[in-house]
Amino acid sequence: DMILDLIVHKCRDENFIIATHDIQAMIGLSGKVRRLSLYLDGIIDGTILETAQLSQVRALARFGTSAYAPPLLKFNHLRVLTLEFTSGNHGSEIPDLTGISHLFHLRYLKIKADGEIVLPRKIRGLEQLETLELGACPLEVPQDVIHLRRLQHLIIPSGINLPDGIGNMKSVCTLQEFDVGLNSIDNIRGLGELTNLRNLRICYYMDELHDRKTTQRLDVLRCSLEKLCNLRYLHTDSNINSIYALSSHVSLCLLRRLHMLCMFPMVPKWIGELHNLIDLDLRVEVLEDDIVILAQLQSLNHLKLHVEGTCEAKEKVVICGIGFPILKHFRLSCIRISQLTFEAGAMPSLEKLEVRLNFLYGGAPMGIEYLLGLKEILVIVGGYGAEGSTTRAAVSALREAINMRSSRPTADITCVDNSMFFGLLSLSSDGFNWRKFGQKTIHDSKFRRDYYRCAHYRSHKCPVIKHMQRTDADPLLFQVVYRHEHTCTTQSMFPLPQPGNEEIVDR
Repeated sequence: DMILDLIVHKCRDENFIIATHDIQAMIGLSGKVRRLSLYLDGIIDGTILETAQLSQVRALARFGTSAYAPPLLKFNHLRVLTLEFTSGNHGSEIPDLTGISHLFHLRYLKIKADGEIVLPRKIRGLEQLETLELGACPLEVPQDVIHLRRLQHLIIPSGINLPDGIGNMKSVCTLQEFDVGLNSIDNIRGLGELTNLRNLRICYYMDELHDRKTTQRLDVLRCSLEKLCNLRYLHTDSNINSIYALSSHVSLCLLRRLHMLCMFPMVPKWIGELHNLIDLDLRVEVLEDDIVILAQLQSLNHLKLHVEGTCEAKEKVVICGIGFPILKHFRLSCIRISQLTFEAGAMPSLEKLEVRLNFLYGGAPMGIEYLLGLKEILVIVGGYGAEGSTTRAAVSALREAINMRSSRPTADITCVDNSMFFGLLSLSSDGFNWRKFGQKTIHDSKFRRDYYRCAHYRSHKCPVIKHMQRTDADPLLFQVVYRHEHTCTTQSMFPLPQPGNEEIVDR
């Protein structure tokens, strides 16, 4: 706190930036401030700023629970504007943001709010705007946003559709979240015209999982992605699996970060051609010899790989001694494997290893001693009887292998006796069939919550609802909540938790 106070006072003395919780303090500073940070809570006397000289301010940041918005028309030379309205007691009052449309010198605009906001209907006059970031749910995105010729970064929440004509936004380099379910087919097609795109995050809100419109949208999306030859970062959510069938890797050859939250049947062959890739997050149903595809990625630094498998399959994963030359962080989540083995020379640069396994299907990882550069290892053991004698013996063998190393890595081995931790990896693997009916953005969470009904909701009047949401600490873990009890005839192949209970499951 003392260091922070020193920094604040030094900034004030040098007139670099003024940060204040008291709007009354602006009375003596009028005409001097060029960078202003306001922390406003409760009821604010707006007349103070109305009479202040503020045209010289170039950067304004406003935080706090108050719904009061500074008189933006007085900041007529503003270039950077950040407005954050956190939860407070201002009821349904919506901040007045109409003055934004007159800030003709604005280059950066960020608005974040816990509730709804109303943007000006027209912002075409913001010809200098380069970044528009909305961490709130606007009732409507201005229709003329597509005419902002200098806009490079457009960041909006999921669940928001953009005006038709995004193909005109040729200067955009960053676009997130682009909702495939809410945007028009023309906009999905227009996505392929944004050839300057470097960073793209795609989501898909779906009321139904399998219908003709879904297939059409995903087919158009795939065609658009094949045209984005300058992409460096691509992130997709769990509903977008059509990317598996990409017909051309050339369009994505410059990718450096690829995060696929959707489930692929196996490792797509085109991933092996992404020689610039440094960060990969991938989920596959079955991992066979296609681990070799990933080993060919010479630039890969970080790999998160989740293998789902099937109830019958007991997968064997072998990390051979060739490939992964500069991989430093490897996270592997497997459910039903008979053996995980590292061969001599495997992953020579690996420093951090995270493994999630069920020892009921096999023993501890083998060949840890060959990971010569390993500094940190995290192992999570889950499933039925995770604290049983078989598991304890496997854990003991693993600890012994780690301790035999001359340079001991820090080790954290955790056993979780939780049948659901490694049991529910697909919607139906709890023994019931589910149909998605909605999603919801959750306050203070990076991930949305998905809602599912039993597939026999109509035929058998089965009332069960399941909520699934990724945990912020580890996106591979889900929080699952069941409501009501099954009345349908479908029998579970796994013992289900009682409806109403919460479980953490691995995905």
